[in-house]
Amino acid sequence: MGPVRLALLLSVAAVLAAAGAVYIPYNTSAGVVPGKLNVHVVPHTHDDVGWLKTVDQYYVGSNNSIQGACVQNVLDSLIPALLKDENRKFIYVEQAFFQRWWRNQNDMIKDTVKGLISSGRLELINGGMCMHDEAAVHYIDMIDQTTLGHKYIKEEFGQIPRIGWQIDPFGHSAVQAYLLGAEVGFDAFYFFRIDYQDRDTRKGTKELEVVWRGSKTLGSSADIFAGIFPKNYEPPPGDFYFEVDDNSPVVQDDPLLFDYNVEERVNDFVAAAVAQANITRTNHIMFTMGTDFKYQYAESWFRNMDKLIHYVNKDGRINALYSTPSIYTDAKYAANEQWPLKTNDFFPYADNPNAYWTGYFTSRPALKRYVRMMSGYYLAARQLEFFKGRYSSGLSTDSLGDALALAQHHDAVTGTEKQHVANDYAKRLSIGYTQAQELVSTSLACLTESGSKSRCASPVTKFSQVSPWLVFILFYQMAPILFFALRILMMRITLRVEGVSSRLPMSLLRGISNVELREVDVDAQFQSHGPVVSSCAVSAECSSLQGGGQFSVHECPGSGQLIECPEELCQFGSQQGVGQISVLTEELCQFGSQQGVGQISVLTGPGNGQLNGCLEDHNQIGCQQVGALAGNLGSVADCEVLLPRESPVAATSPPLLLRPKPIQVYFRRRRGARRVEETALGSSPSQPPAAAVNVSTSRVSEFLSSITKECLLLNVTYCPPSEMDLTKGKSLVVLVYNSLGWKREDVIRIPVFSDSIVVHDSEGREIESQLLPIATASLNIREKHVKAYLGTTPGAKPKFWLAFPVSVPPLGFNTYFVSNLKKSAHISSKSTQYSPQGSESSNLQVGQGNLKLQYNEAGKLSLYSDSKTMVQANFEQKYKYYIGQDGNGSDPQASGAYIFRPNGTVPISTDGQVSLTVLRGPILDEVHQQINSWIFQITRLYKEKDFLETEFIVGPIPVDDGNGKEVATEIVTNMVTNKTFYTDSSGRDFIKRIRDYRSEWKIEVHQPIAGNYYPVNLGIYVEDGSKELSVLVDRSIGGSSIKDGQIELMLHRRLLHDDGKGVAEALNETVCLDKQCEGLIIQGKYYVKIDPQGEGARWRRTFGQEIYSPLLLAFTEQDGGNWANSHVAKFSAMDSTYSLPDNVAMLTLQELEDGSVLLRFAHLYEAGEDKDLSSLASIDLKRVFPEKKIGKVIETSLSANQERAAMEKKRLKWKAQGSAADEKVVRGGPVDPSKLVVELGPMEIRTFIVSFDHISDKQQL
Repeated sequence: MGPVRLALLLSVAAVLAAAGAVYIPYNTSAGVVPGKLNVHVVPHTHDDVGWLKTVDQYYVGSNNSIQGACVQNVLDSLIPALLKDENRKFIYVEQAFFQRWWRNQNDMIKDTVKGLISSGRLELINGGMCMHDEAAVHYIDMIDQTTLGHKYIKEEFGQIPRIGWQIDPFGHSAVQAYLLGAEVGFDAFYFFRIDYQDRDTRKGTKELEVVWRGSKTLGSSADIFAGIFPKNYEPPPGDFYFEVDDNSPVVQDDPLLFDYNVEERVNDFVAAAVAQANITRTNHIMFTMGTDFKYQYAESWFRNMDKLIHYVNKDGRINALYSTPSIYTDAKYAANEQWPLKTNDFFPYADNPNAYWTGYFTSRPALKRYVRMMSGYYLAARQLEFFKGRYSSGLSTDSLGDALALAQHHDAVTGTEKQHVANDYAKRLSIGYTQAQELVSTSLACLTESGSKSRCASPVTKFSQVSPWLVFILFYQMAPILFFALRILMMRITLRVEGVSSRLPMSLLRGISNVELREVDVDAQFQSHGPVVSSCAVSAECSSLQGGGQFSVHECPGSGQLIECPEELCQFGSQQGVGQISVLTEELCQFGSQQGVGQISVLTGPGNGQLNGCLEDHNQIGCQQVGALAGNLGSVADCEVLLPRESPVAATSPPLLLRPKPIQVYFRRRRGARRVEETALGSSPSQPPAAAVNVSTSRVSEFLSSITKECLLLNVTYCPPSEMDLTKGKSLVVLVYNSLGWKREDVIRIPVFSDSIVVHDSEGREIESQLLPIATASLNIREKHVKAYLGTTPGAKPKFWLAFPVSVPPLGFNTYFVSNLKKSAHISSKSTQYSPQGSESSNLQVGQGNLKLQYNEAGKLSLYSDSKTMVQANFEQKYKYYIGQDGNGSDPQASGAYIFRPNGTVPISTDGQVSLTVLRGPILDEVHQQINSWIFQITRLYKEKDFLETEFIVGPIPVDDGNGKEVATEIVTNMVTNKTFYTDSSGRDFIKRIRDYRSEWKIEVHQPIAGNYYPVNLGIYVEDGSKELSVLVDRSIGGSSIKDGQIELMLHRRLLHDDGKGVAEALNETVCLDKQCEGLIIQGKYYVKIDPQGEGARWRRTFGQEIYSPLLLAFTEQDGGNWANSHVAKFSAMDSTYSLPDNVAMLTLQELEDGSVLLRFAHLYEAGEDKDLSSLASIDLKRVFPEKKIGKVIETSLSANQERAAMEKKRLKWKAQGSAADEKVVRGGPVDPSKLVVELGPMEIRTFIVSFDHISDKQQL
């Protein structure tokens, strides 16, 4: 370099330095500029509420060996960054995380954040607890989880989300567009994942942004603006990732430093904007600045975006501005454009020729079934919670609602999470069920004991696990015997602990001082000189558990066996650093009330006082001893003392790799703590509710005989209440609750021992019943899974299923009595058992009613005939499996949790003779068939029903040959269906599918099987002009019609290779027992019916509701006729002469905190679906609440966060190309406050807040 040039550069540098070149005030105040290309810069993060880590691990930032993600850091760093510049903006989606964070903030931070939200600088969009899936979810669950989030946002911040933001689900449903879009008041809906061929086509025609008409019934009244991102939900091409550990070049604008690159970065930004503008209509485009778990150091992002906006606008070619999807949507609307019209949905999704994301429609079928079971239970439990009175017993359904909300996440119910995360979702559902179950039993007890419909306070009858003592059920799923201490929070000091054998294990009480208890689902963390905490516990009963056990805690005389902390056992020493009291982390056991459970442990390694940047400030003194105590097999003594430091710990950077966890004191929100008299508790509001809920002096054996359970494991033939000994004069009381709004006739089945049984109804009449021998395959599952799930061997095996018909009023129950009787005209009939051999199977006919099935000489179904409808069809049902592609070929794409990629297009079928056993009886016939060594099925035909039920047991799927397998069942008829079939959209509308065809682009078929699979939540059907073949399912699965006249359902998947879509784990579910692991066994049902053309909808809709809301069974016992003579045996919450119309379902009946009721009704039929029921329906609210005086009825949006009229008034009305001007949409009219009649048009869902005027308790429900 020459001397003159060097001198010039030095002079320039000196001038810049003198002018203060280090500080540059960036101008970020730009708004929309007419006539220019406006780039809306939208900062965001996408935070999965579970995927590779659990939701709590993601929030606190633990388990970072899997993924370095901490949502707490995102939100902590976001607020200061937003405050630095009033023009900065941000959007946040997942309320499950935001609410966790919000509860830990002080008032000053809360006031600041409320200001950011009210000014629009921080926008809460989408607003649900999670970003729910759209394929493997039911529409009721979608509504519920969205309502939870929207309700919180409205109550806490006074805000109403305007925008749907479903950027990561793997395909998008029509129900999402119109129901969870337009009907919740959204003005727009933005997403990313559509078929790669569809995206390419839309880019060429500038149709990435459309008006989406998701419902052909509701038409334009439920239209929504939909924006599809051109590539993904990340920053645009050109390297604009600005996390501290990202590799993108930052905007270096200091000329005194090397690598000055402003011009280069501006050109990259402009090039990306122009490219996107060329495929987008109007002069507005959106840049999504963020991706998964970004903004953990928010200032890094905003500093670079400040510079980009500043320099791009100085450049002048385009205009860049901080924006949000709401601002962007308003700009699009102001353009007054007419947009392309989109109908139907965006399934299936593929991101390359051999990667169809259709495997997750079935992945983890056990979890999918669990979610569906809990969903129906939640609906019923909220009804009973209302009948009893919310919080009247200190219990609520909140825990189950929260768990279900998380389970709808697009990496939860989908089955695309890691195994330990799937376990976490299931655990949360189990905890929620435990709480809801106690509420249900209390409510049912109240309703059976009150002669009127008034609310009761202290029921005597015990349904489920309500007890006079506090009972803990411990479950440990590992095989080795462990000794560990159980610690719980208690108020009383006179307590006795007993084990199942009535022995008194060592126990003690130890005071805890100055501990912050919060009635929320979060940790109480000590920060900056925490108070002294000391605890010590000794337990000696776990040694005999071997996988499960039961403890009871109750008040005892002052001479109870209490001991002081055995400090003589411990050699105390001081340990610097951060320690922990582990309560739910590293969990080893669970119990009913869930108020503090787990292994008390001591941190053995050093700590640096930092938890992801948060100082934890205390010393720990601790010890642990494992040994024998007098009279017990073994024990653990564990003591800790946590002392405040004299001075804060200096932060180190970076934190140690093994970050210590915070001190945790859990007090679950209203979980398992029932209200007791204040005189027993003390009246101080700072005291938590007592965990010991009642006082009793009964022995354990007497106590255990006074309670019964709901039979959650009835599907594996395990129901301890029904397996009672009936030979000693006792009777089994079976209470059957119906959560539907119409009368229900059904058949229930329970396992029993006795073969001399009689059943009476609530009026004392003997009714017909039938005994069916329990199949060996079912008993084998019982033995294995009861031991795996409960940790105990189930004991003697019941011999029979007892089947009997029940009739249950709407929103009510009926009671039946099962007793042992030697002689009776109506003693339960034993089924006739018949096992035909060879040619004896030829033309074997099964069925006692109108519907009959015929089997051929190979033992296979051959003919379906219904004498009532005169429908007859050749009919075959069989199983097959696809071999999962291992990804070792020229294309490395494997079949996995997300992807369905069969190895070839020809399935491997099961052939040969199929043995069968026929059971005949007056109520139903059964056909038992062992298809092969790992597939068993039972086909049932009920005398009074016109469909067949198939129960299947599949697994363990063998993989010894090195091949993963995807098991499907086929139903094959001779119907000519012209490549056409219909599948439901999230359990709601049915959508027409045509094999190898897409209506909006010409598809190039690379995967003829996987590419024709669709999600099935309710059912699938085909038609041929004269009849309809329908199949309904009990959970979310994948299904298709690969050939004309055929329907297939994928039931189970077990694969050995990861599919490369992020989860990094093969879908290989196993169950481990006694140190041996084998593949997961799936048990489930599907239902089949053939109707005359045009008549199948009635069964699909009505029975579909019955599948979703099964009858709820509760059990107790009686001596003689005592129970029947002193209890209400039959009940309906509605007028005794009234039921909802056949085309209407009550989706929600939920009491809110202020005593009002959230009420939601759904019309079940589409326009033109049924000649009679696709019509306007009316509901008389006075007869729904006959003993309530209705004060006010306010119609709201679907998510109940705004009045419907206000929503409709402000919602944007978009112009769509080709929209019919003369369309007729039928919707219900306003509710007259004097008549109180609600109208519903086809496919309409209406939501109300109903307030009741105060009337006497005698008149109340």
